Amino acid sequence: MIYFNIIQLFFILKLCSGMRYIDLKNNFISEGVDVQHGYFMSSGKYKMFHSRDPPLEIVQYGETRVFPDMDYTPGTHSLFVEQFKVGDEEALSIYVFRISVTTSSVVYKVYFHMSEFGYKLIDCAKFTELIKGKIHVSLDLSKSKNHPFFSIHTKEENGVSTTLIEIRKSIAGFRLRNVEAKRYEFGRIVDSTVPIYMGYSKLNMFLTKATSIYMHKEDDRQYIVLRHWTKNIRFDLTTINGMPAWNAVTDPEPTLSEDMHQKVFKMRDRIDGYRNLDVLSTLDLAEHISPELLGVEKVTGRHGGASYILYHFEIGKQSHNKIKFIINSEMVDMLIAKIDERTLHTKVEVIINSHRTFVIVTCLMKIDLMYETVINYYDKPNMENTNYYHIPEPYQTKIVSEMYKKYPIQIHMDIDSPPSLVDHGELQYDNYMLKYFRIKQEDGRGTVLTGKYVFGDIWQKDLIEIGNIPYEGNKRRLKVIAHSVNSPRIIVKPKNMEYPLLPEELQDYIIIDC
Repeated sequence: MIYFNIIQLFFILKLCSGMRYIDLKNNFISEGVDVQHGYFMSSGKYKMFHSRDPPLEIVQYGETRVFPDMDYTPGTHSLFVEQFKVGDEEALSIYVFRISVTTSSVVYKVYFHMSEFGYKLIDCAKFTELIKGKIHVSLDLSKSKNHPFFSIHTKEENGVSTTLIEIRKSIAGFRLRNVEAKRYEFGRIVDSTVPIYMGYSKLNMFLTKATSIYMHKEDDRQYIVLRHWTKNIRFDLTTINGMPAWNAVTDPEPTLSEDMHQKVFKMRDRIDGYRNLDVLSTLDLAEHISPELLGVEKVTGRHGGASYILYHFEIGKQSHNKIKFIINSEMVDMLIAKIDERTLHTKVEVIINSHRTFVIVTCLMKIDLMYETVINYYDKPNMENTNYYHIPEPYQTKIVSEMYKKYPIQIHMDIDSPPSLVDHGELQYDNYMLKYFRIKQEDGRGTVLTGKYVFGDIWQKDLIEIGNIPYEGNKRRLKVIAHSVNSPRIIVKPKNMEYPLLPEELQDYIIIDC
């Protein structure tokens, strides 16, 4: 199959002879072709393919030409290609810009529907029957390349910069909001460089729908207003734990709020109404207060047949907060533990099996002039309306003994962002660069890590959907490149590289492909 695709790709390259093209069978795009994503209806996937200087000119389906005809004269038109997929249905909407000798453009549209024999030309009425509802186009505020239907107006005056982003009403005279063209709106709105908070929760995106975006910047003040028709919500750029973050300063109005917002506000109000919690010092095991809000690192893994979670402040990184309260905001009585004020550092481990949840709270304390490590254990049955209880001696000894029997704990790792428990770096080998990772011997706070942790599943960010088409920015997935490694040391090598002959000091490293 791979051999067939290589031959087919060679054929297409020859057929297109230097022109930019897309191949929708092999999911391959020429270098320089941009892809924007979106959604329509409830589960429909939308993509826009386009390019400028030189333009996108050809749509292929494997060796079959979809558009234009084979007798096309290169350099006489450019294309905006929209792909719609929902269930087993697939359709194309192609904007065709004819380029005249005076460089002006005249636009028209053609439509195609996927049949068992490939793409078939259809009329507008059939296309409208297949593709219903509004088309929501995604936007990443940190990216310079945007959908060609976006209209961006920026104004600079007296040190104030304002930007209004809207959907164009027409392109080259072709209206985007008439009966034929459907109504376009902004879809998933994200900022891939700055985290977004609402209430105490970190969000993956600002909203999933909007009709305009207003951005205001002056001196140290910056905010954005997202509007959906007459309703709006505002986010201010603020600082949390020394890092920039977007934070909602107004609750969205009922018709604008979405399911994710409703839960956020419900939990925020519940947390605010619970005793006298200092939110920025509260670790919520249900994570309605996001660990990132405190600057807490979260590490996941396996402990025997149970899941394992470690919450702590990153090793070697100065923390702006302390953990003073441990709660589970989804419980009736949410407080699990209150941490002694003499505590310098708190580490929380959670072990969840099919029947029970154990919480281990390790505190490094300074008592008088002495440093002391104090460990408390909590237990809860995995049933509704049950609370944690503190495990007294002599039961602690038995539980700890059972836990040690299941050591080492396997921790999962994304090789693009390893946890602070791990030393990592690069090694040059021939013409290849290898990455090495090893569990640290101790955490710098008096805890020995040797023998406690090994690597479990190893992940890598998957940037490509299929072929060479990139994922939508906020949907980059993690793919597993190795399962249950069970070693404290690994080397990651490229797949196309033969297994290296390692020097003696690296012989105990496990080699995996990426």
